[in-house]
Amino acid sequence: LEDLDIRLVELRACAVNVVAYNCTVGSMACPADILIGKLKDASGAKAVSTTGSVMEAFEALGVNRIALATPYSTQINAHEIEYFSGRGIEVAASVGMDFDEGPDIGLTFAAVTAGQICDHVRSADRSEAQAIFISCANFGSASIVQMLEEELGKPVITSNIATFWAGLRAAGIEDSISGYGRLLAEH
Repeated sequence: LEDLDIRLVELRACAVNVVAYNCTVGSMACPADILIGKLKDASGAKAVSTTGSVMEAFEALGVNRIALATPYSTQINAHEIEYFSGRGIEVAASVGMDFDEGPDIGLTFAAVTAGQICDHVRSADRSEAQAIFISCANFGSASIVQMLEEELGKPVITSNIATFWAGLRAAGIEDSISGYGRLLAEH
């Protein structure tokens, strides 16, 4: 939270309408009310966080049972499952990628190709899951959401699309955006 002050004060000078804390695991680590309060107070703008946005997306889509696809370790996935289950979201299946941890792990996440992410999502899908959640703001998955939804027959939510959608709604923008899944097209 301390690191946010400098950047948020800079954004205040830009007169932004909405700020977003765009990190899934990071926004699960801090109580939502504290994180959003900090974002609002320091920036002077409305605020959204990735995890809060994802929860709002689940609600908008009427989803309470998901399959989880991430680039994370088993331990981080267990944390996400616990987080969601404590908020009424059942995780029917979870798959991670278990990359070697290190200072460049984010670059590793970002280097996963769209094709690899598609295969990964398919491996997570279960018939009992109402939707797929692709977790990680550093996982380039937005371009494959529409195709996966058509193939799997269910909503596919990503960290970035949910955060973008919630940020637009917080700014009062309710335009439908097609090509990136049901969330942006229908809600």
